[in-house]
Amino acid sequence: MTKIVATCFSAEEVRELRALLEQGQIPCETQAGTGEDGFETTNLLVAEEDYERACGIIEARETAREVVSRQLRGLRCPRCGSVDFNYVQDPLLAAKEVTAMKCRHCGEMFSR
Repeated sequence: MTKIVATCFSAEEVRELRALLEQGQIPCETQAGTGEDGFETTNLLVAEEDYERACGIIEARETAREVVSRQLRGLRCPRCGSVDFNYVQDPLLAAKEVTAMKCRHCGEMFSR
């Protein structure tokens, strides 16, 4: 049985994710699909037993991309200067249009 590990919106993203999974020795298949907006997508499918490891590989890629993006935008923890943080989901802050973050390095909570 296979599971969808990612939905891609460009051929470049498909190539990049397939290459990462292949480096991790995780075979994957592609399946054409249509997104909610009607645009064509490509689903990447992996065997159920490889799913968790594949998710970890893809999440690590996303984390690395976020760190680079934050460096370029200048978002940093005010306490330690790290660009490695998680966004905190808080409905009260969201209602006030405030974005809350928690530093993964020192634990500082901050907002912008």
